[in-house]
Amino acid sequence: MRLRTARGKQWLVVILAMAGLSAQAQPSCSGELYRQAESALPAASISWPALHRHWHQYAACDDGALAEGYSEAVVQLLLDRPQWPALNRITTQDARFRRWLLGHVDESASTADLQQLQAQTATCSSALCHAVQQALARSATP
Repeated sequence: MRLRTARGKQWLVVILAMAGLSAQAQPSCSGELYRQAESALPAASISWPALHRHWHQYAACDDGALAEGYSEAVVQLLLDRPQWPALNRITTQDARFRRWLLGHVDESASTADLQQLQAQTATCSSALCHAVQQALARSATP
């Protein structure tokens, strides 16, 4: 392909530069990193701070069985109401994590757990409870 104008060449340079930036902005998850993320998830599932650290370290690996494990961990931690103050602190400071965790309130978790979470959040009026209720409505499983 031959570019006939300087303007055409400029656009090609811009497109190639954007493609390079896009590739750099999205880290990849190697097989080894995925295995590390999977093996570290049970320990990270004990508290919001631990899950938050895990997410930062392995965010690129959020797929397949690991994504299902994240969904189970998120729902289990949401069911543990004494953990909510820590969650509020973290999500106030990290909106990306908040969006991520609400995205993991989904049908990958057990129906019974989702129904229990729905019942728990129905009686609470915080912004976080409303956000969880909306996530549950989107999952449409309970």
